[in-house]
Amino acid sequence: MQTDELALGIKFGQVFMNEKKPRKANINIHIMEGDSINGIFNEKDQTFSLTVLRDNKTVSAKKVQLTTFYDRQKKPKILSQIEFRRSSEFTVSHSDSLKRYSQVWAIDTNNKEIFGQNAHVAAATVCSTDGADKYFPVLAIVFGQTKGNPELYGWRKFIELIQITNQYNPADRYGLVVDSEFSKISELNCRNLPIHGNFCLPENWDLIYATSDSGKESILNRILAESDKASTSVLDLISKKQSNAKHWNPIIDEEQHQPSILPLAKSES
Repeated sequence: MQTDELALGIKFGQVFMNEKKPRKANINIHIMEGDSINGIFNEKDQTFSLTVLRDNKTVSAKKVQLTTFYDRQKKPKILSQIEFRRSSEFTVSHSDSLKRYSQVWAIDTNNKEIFGQNAHVAAATVCSTDGADKYFPVLAIVFGQTKGNPELYGWRKFIELIQITNQYNPADRYGLVVDSEFSKISELNCRNLPIHGNFCLPENWDLIYATSDSGKESILNRILAESDKASTSVLDLISKKQSNAKHWNPIIDEEQHQPSILPLAKSES
């Protein structure tokens, strides 16, 4: 039987260690109105456990949000943010946090003006979910100018593509690591906001925020950086031939448009 106790604090330094810019963690526990939180400090193990109580019975939090960051002069640099649907899923290990998913990818979109048009490439990197931290880029989505944030268009098209594959199982859980719309991630995960058009995140998917320019000690940041690198490489590749330009013509109907898909050769990191 799973418990809904959260083991927190004290030992974070062992997980988020960086000599130049010490990492910090913020844990946000969402509970129902009327619930209470009971905390117990274990001096021997140097851990702090929290239990969510409802009518004196242990229940799960609505969700638990783990944000890692480091301080800087203007405002903290957010490195990653993970949301857990149950207290029992919570862990400070980013590698362990991926074990709740059947599959996890990171996706990043870059753009470049090529042959007089704005070309976008959203590259996806797949990551192992067994704690081995193996990853490699798998595909790139090539498209032209969008009306809104091209990242959101890329997320939607990638999710839709995965949903029609033979291996996809609606009963499984999937994670997508992204580096945009940080302030909206929670609302997108709750399906209170659509990702693009009328398309909302499927119930069995979660968005995980990470940045590609820092925090490489974490698997989340490393796989995002791999997608960023792959996206840039594909942009450079397609810019070598002018006949490729038809693949990034400005999009007229974003609901009906089908972008070009480019499989990427496996090269494990």
